[in-house]
Amino acid sequence: MDNNIKMDRRSFLKKAAVGVAAVSVSCVGLTYVGTIQPEIEQPRYTGEIMNTNKRILVTYATRAGSTAEVADFISKQLVQQGFSVDLQPVKQVSDLSGYQAVVMGSPIRMGKWVGEANQFLQNNNDVLSKKPTAAFTVCMPQIEDHQQAFDGYLTQIKAYHTPNEAAFFLGKMALEKLSFLDRFISKTLKAKDEDLRDWEKIGAWAQALPNKLSLN
Repeated sequence: MDNNIKMDRRSFLKKAAVGVAAVSVSCVGLTYVGTIQPEIEQPRYTGEIMNTNKRILVTYATRAGSTAEVADFISKQLVQQGFSVDLQPVKQVSDLSGYQAVVMGSPIRMGKWVGEANQFLQNNNDVLSKKPTAAFTVCMPQIEDHQQAFDGYLTQIKAYHTPNEAAFFLGKMALEKLSFLDRFISKTLKAKDEDLRDWEKIGAWAQALPNKLSLN
């Protein structure tokens, strides 16, 4: 990995903030336009209810589609194990009743889960606290010590809800799918298009979830 993109979280956030400020100051009226996100496919499906005692919700937030693809992959792994799985973006989830467990995922922006994912945790913490839950975070590497980064993200998540199981996966950078501002910041940090997702690791985590959440 290019040493130019290895930095601690504080340095990353500082450089990101400087980038946003530069665009806002130099381009009048660009701030709002720059936040417009290209249309991203957000997979959603309602699984066949084969067993009401084995029904799982997999829900996610996404910015460039990478986390959505991870959520879809996790859902299919759970279906293969005989679970009825509903896959929905967090913004479209209105009712958590009827689910024996909830699996939630989000990318990282500015050192934490994105707004709608945190809002979902905050709004549904009472219900989520009564169910087995798992959380997965998808992010490009920002520091050399991935475990240190993961611990920091998990601390942010626990401000709203403490999941029974949590995982951190390296993600995918697709610059053309980012908003202008996100693309500007990413290029400032010398980011490039690359896919670092480890599907074997993600699949193993998904396969182990039923036992870890006491669903078997």
